[in-house]
Amino acid sequence: MKMKQNLFVLPVLGLLLMLCQGCSEDKEENPPAPESPSITVESEEDIPVFDTAGGTLALTFTTTSDWTASVDGAASGWLSVSPASGEAGTHTLSLVTTANDSYDERNASVTITSGSVKKTITVTQKQKDALILTSNKVELEAEGGDFSIELQANVEVTYEIESGAQTWLTPVARSRGLTSSFLAFHAEANEEAEARQAVIKLAGGNGLTEEVTVYQMGTGPTLLLSQSEYIVSSAGETIQVELRSNTAYEIEMPGVDWLRENSSRSLSTYTHYFIVDPNETYDARSAVIRFVDEENELKDSVNIVQVQKDAIILAKNKYEVSGAGETLNFSIQTNVDFTVSTNVDWITQNNTRGLTEYPLSFTISPNDNDNSRTGIITIADANNNRQEITVEQTGKVNLKDIEREALIELYKTTGGDNWGDNTNWCSDKPVSEWLGISVTENGEVRGIVLSGNGLTGTLPESFSIFLDHCEWIMLNGNNMHGTIPSSITMHPRWSEFAWDIIIQCKPYYGDSKPINFDFTGINLKITDANLTLLDGSRLNSLEWCRRNDINVVLTAEKRKTMIPDITELLINLQLDYQNKGLGTLLCFTDCNTPNELKEYEWEDIIDNTVTTNLDYVIGTDNYFLHTDNSYLQSRMAYIFDKEGNLVNLVNYDNYIPPADSEAFFGEVKRIISTYLGEPEEHPEYVPGMYTSTDYSKDGEVTVLQKATVGKGIDLVLMGDAFVDKDMEEGGPYESTMKVAMEELFSVEPYKSLKERFNVYMVKAVSPNGEYTDEAKRAIEGDDDCFEYALKVPGINTERLNIIMSANPKKLATTSYASLYEDGSFVAYILSSTIGFYDVLHEAGGHGIAKLADEYIIEGSDTMPEENKEIYDYAWTTKGWWANVDWRSDPETVKWARFLKDERYKDENLGVFEGADTWEYGCYRPSEYSTMNGGGESTSYLNAPSREQIYKTVMQLSEGSSWTYDYEEFVRFDAVSRNAAASRSLRQQPSATQVEKWKKTHRPPVRVKGTWRDAKKNHIVVPYR
Repeated sequence: MKMKQNLFVLPVLGLLLMLCQGCSEDKEENPPAPESPSITVESEEDIPVFDTAGGTLALTFTTTSDWTASVDGAASGWLSVSPASGEAGTHTLSLVTTANDSYDERNASVTITSGSVKKTITVTQKQKDALILTSNKVELEAEGGDFSIELQANVEVTYEIESGAQTWLTPVARSRGLTSSFLAFHAEANEEAEARQAVIKLAGGNGLTEEVTVYQMGTGPTLLLSQSEYIVSSAGETIQVELRSNTAYEIEMPGVDWLRENSSRSLSTYTHYFIVDPNETYDARSAVIRFVDEENELKDSVNIVQVQKDAIILAKNKYEVSGAGETLNFSIQTNVDFTVSTNVDWITQNNTRGLTEYPLSFTISPNDNDNSRTGIITIADANNNRQEITVEQTGKVNLKDIEREALIELYKTTGGDNWGDNTNWCSDKPVSEWLGISVTENGEVRGIVLSGNGLTGTLPESFSIFLDHCEWIMLNGNNMHGTIPSSITMHPRWSEFAWDIIIQCKPYYGDSKPINFDFTGINLKITDANLTLLDGSRLNSLEWCRRNDINVVLTAEKRKTMIPDITELLINLQLDYQNKGLGTLLCFTDCNTPNELKEYEWEDIIDNTVTTNLDYVIGTDNYFLHTDNSYLQSRMAYIFDKEGNLVNLVNYDNYIPPADSEAFFGEVKRIISTYLGEPEEHPEYVPGMYTSTDYSKDGEVTVLQKATVGKGIDLVLMGDAFVDKDMEEGGPYESTMKVAMEELFSVEPYKSLKERFNVYMVKAVSPNGEYTDEAKRAIEGDDDCFEYALKVPGINTERLNIIMSANPKKLATTSYASLYEDGSFVAYILSSTIGFYDVLHEAGGHGIAKLADEYIIEGSDTMPEENKEIYDYAWTTKGWWANVDWRSDPETVKWARFLKDERYKDENLGVFEGADTWEYGCYRPSEYSTMNGGGESTSYLNAPSREQIYKTVMQLSEGSSWTYDYEEFVRFDAVSRNAAASRSLRQQPSATQVEKWKKTHRPPVRVKGTWRDAKKNHIVVPYR
């Protein structure tokens, strides 16, 4: 059974072997199977690396089948690829990155996929190199010490301390290449009063730099700016101003509308931002921001300069001119080079001067033809951009008729009806008979002389016709002002006549501004001349101008009777600005040799060694300023810029009162400051100023009188501007104090009340015995007076009664008093002589009795309605202002009782309108008195005033138990009443006497609170 099965298997195996053989032969005849997918990058080693700016790189690769490319999701915002897919073959893939603004390197994966095969390429982009400071400013106290600068950097960092600070600023440790670090430094103590600063420069790779400014305080108060000037483009911007200060300060903004503080933005207390608006004008502009600490007299400033908007501008494109011929003037404003041409021979260009603008001037020849004619002026730049101006000229005209019309227009525009003399003007008579007009043989105007004739206003444009033909024109010494038309200032012959036109004599007073021509575009220049100086050397006028930014030619005369000694004012003005670009020439117009000047005592100014850029010119060289047709006028200040262009002038004779040197130099200084900014601080120059050295008597108390009746009212006398040598016994100080005391007690009722006073003299030694800005004195105000008064042993501090009498030989100004609510007062006696009852008025009237002034100030008008309540409150609560009232009814006025009392009928009391400086609505009891003044009336106190003095003195002397009785006062007042009656028979003061007296007094200063409050709250009441 088993054998049969095996036999059956053998044939089957044979058959299978045959089949297998056949299958093997068939396989060798089929095509090969496809390759597996693959990706080959052209250069595996060239990994794509982008710099921080980003850009595009190419990646070449080959695939054996279709492919796709993608960027990992995290990098899709800054990396992209294209194309994103393709067929088998060799391809270039573009990799695009944006800029890397971060401070870290970034990486991304680009994946190429082909079938089941993937290839990942890493793309790298470099970081933004950084050097970051936590702060660019370090502020240190004067004591110094260690400090550190925190920085973050991904580059190597080095640092350098500026050479000038390496003696006091040193490194403690040095670090390089740190991602976050602290650089340590040490600052030595600053023993100077002034602050100091230094700059530490940090440098990193790729040109990265940072600066740290180290500010260190001095031992005194400090106000220090890190930068003094900012240049701003016409587009405007926000500027950052940094300063260092250890004291409170205020910001004084200039009065311009294009610059303001951005108060909402601040990094620190001492960082300020200012917004500069775009400049839409065609001129550069500047402004000064000032930082001021008034208490410590510190100040600094920042100059903001903004450039102009670029433009080419023509005022007009067409002009019509007379057939008589004339000068055509116009200006263009441009920032490009240009050429000028005309298409006709009867229009010719004149040479002109100008800086910021380009003034063009053309001579239009007379038209001898009856027909009109037209010409073209072409202005072109280098790119052949052209602008054309059409000039149309009328036919032939009569020149004499034109001149006549121009003279009539001159008359009208300069107030001819009000001239000093206008004989025959605007009449039908020939112009040769008009005042000041000279003519040629054919009747054309040859010369005009109207100097000092009261002309006002300005010159009309038609006046330019006279510059064509005249031989002389003199209009100086009038009251003309305003802008002179460019048809005149741009005329080719303008400089021949200008100097006898522009000097006007319009007077002005006090703080009022001078009235003169506008010197903008005045188109006058200093003459090119070689000058002889005092030492014999030569100086070219234009070269002198170019070495300075602003130049002043000051003219004087050797005789000081013609002009006061200006030595102190001139030298201090030069010191103010000599380091900021000011040059000054002092020209003596009536002097030919140096010896002549010494004869007239000008040595102080000539021999001074404290100034630079101050020179002196004498002799015939004084004619250098003007042309041959003119001369250098004395008592003038001509102000020129760097190129010698006249920018302004100041006439000494403009000032009222005459010979006001301080006002004259004040105006010169104001003009200079508009170009050179704030003056430089310097020790004030004072010729021959004495300085005290012995202060041993300062604060010494002397009893001049002790009270013999009552409790004794303390009265303290002191003086100011007295030096050490004035303090000897019986010397100027003591004599002045005794005169002041005697004046007070020489008049009733004080004469009868004298024994109720304790009178003390306290010596105050001043460093200098002068009243100048640079002089130092012992007393500057009420607070100093209080300090000296408190030196009196056992003084009653509830009420301080002080008389401060200035050195009468050093000061002549107006006296006044400071009044406090507790009754304390400081009476300042500031007149040049004691003896005109200043003490009686200020101390006896205002100070002790709180009487009001009884005079009026012109222009004060009517007393305000609200003053009525103020007067009544002061009277009912404190007894102040007993001698004035707003009531005019004799039945209800404060002094009604005296008007009804027959015993006072001879004193001529009444209700007189005008008091307490008010012209109307306020009333006084007598026509004249000590509180009104003038003539002998300055020693007369009217009955209501005497009554109040009596009340006050008795209350202070006897205390609160004393009560006032009218009849008792009348008996006491008998001697005063009789003296008043006899005085009423005498001649009353003239109006001139009254006005003269009023000029020596000012209304009192009323200070809120007590004298203690003023000291506690640091209320500064300087004397004026």
